[in-house]
Amino acid sequence: MTMQIPDIYIYKGNEFEIIAFQDNCELNLEELGLEPVMNSTDCVRGYTATYTFDSGNFKLIELIVSQEKEFPVINNVIPEEYYENYDDIEFDFIELDEFDELENVYQDYEESNYINVDNDYCPIKVKIYKNLNLLINYTGSILIGRNYMTNKYSRFFKEPYGYSEVYEVAFNAGSLTEIKYRTKDMRKVRTTINRLGRKKVLEEIGLDKFIKEIFNLDYDILLA
Repeated sequence: MTMQIPDIYIYKGNEFEIIAFQDNCELNLEELGLEPVMNSTDCVRGYTATYTFDSGNFKLIELIVSQEKEFPVINNVIPEEYYENYDDIEFDFIELDEFDELENVYQDYEESNYINVDNDYCPIKVKIYKNLNLLINYTGSILIGRNYMTNKYSRFFKEPYGYSEVYEVAFNAGSLTEIKYRTKDMRKVRTTINRLGRKKVLEEIGLDKFIKEIFNLDYDILLA
């Protein structure tokens, strides 16, 4: 399994990786006239997005999409060529025996996510939409982080507590309502895991609950 390319959130001029959405914020690309397909194992869903907030509003500012059909103009933005393909890019693959504890975290990708190469196969193109400035009507919080500590944590599966700088950004109907500094919380989580041992934490809390709560922005489960 290959680690998936994360979406990006621009905060204070810096790129943060989106660790989790409190509530689902999956873009409906069909409404934009897009039909993304997988073009590499590190982007199964066929697109990556970059967000920010501007004048207090949650916005989609950049979108990289791979698809077979023609690309539409979106919000008066004409897409530009990004990659013809990924043949020259090297990817890291996870060894399954390294993460037996997480073997059930990612599973059951729909077959429709994968490219069906047959006689009717059309070359996949990858294009980028810049400066989209599409308003996103989202209510909920987003956990963002940067400076992932690959020397201490997996470089294949990015664990949410493995970032050295973390914020929680809250929106109501697309309007920014609050920004919380969560670095200290994640530091406490790391301290708990280091003290008890990752395996023991997972065994006592349970893998399903551990993953669910940490991605629901509920830190209390590991701060006790």
